[in-house]
Amino acid sequence: FRKLGVIMKKINTRLDSIMNPLNSIAPWFFRIALGVAMFLHGYKKLPAPYMMEEQHRMVTWFESIFIPMPEVFVSIVILVEILGGVGIILGGLIGLFASQAGHFITRISAFFLVILMFNVFYIGHPDWFVWPPMKLLTSEQMFLFVLSVYFLIRGNKLNYLNISNNYFLKVIFFNFVLQMRIILIIIYIFFKNMA
Repeated sequence: FRKLGVIMKKINTRLDSIMNPLNSIAPWFFRIALGVAMFLHGYKKLPAPYMMEEQHRMVTWFESIFIPMPEVFVSIVILVEILGGVGIILGGLIGLFASQAGHFITRISAFFLVILMFNVFYIGHPDWFVWPPMKLLTSEQMFLFVLSVYFLIRGNKLNYLNISNNYFLKVIFFNFVLQMRIILIIIYIFFKNMA
């Protein structure tokens, strides 16, 4: 076993030397996954003509479980999903240049997402907590909840990218900004053509 431990240590040392430059961007995988997923969950419920079915289904379901003012609650859900998802990503981007503001935006976005996900479980899926909780543990909602809790606890701490002296990170960051501009232009054209 001692020989195996030495071999594993050598392999881990080599892998660490390869992966250490990427440590600072690893949390971005979580950030982008949570932000995009929550944004899309809210976006598909927007009251656009081809999205009314999802919103109507939610309002009808809220009425069936006697939630007062279901239209208002559906609107709140949509806003929290969209703004929370955007806030998680923007909090990280703003944190690159204004650390306290980015940290705050990330945490407040995560706070509202945690509250939303708690209510999703409590109101929408109470049957998922029956033992063994297989539905809960295999659901997408569980992972969104866990990622939201992660960002609520950590915010942007220890996630700051030091782009001032790392060429690789500068290229990644400015490529991301360019892609975001392209996506925003496409979204603008899409909504402009809908009007």
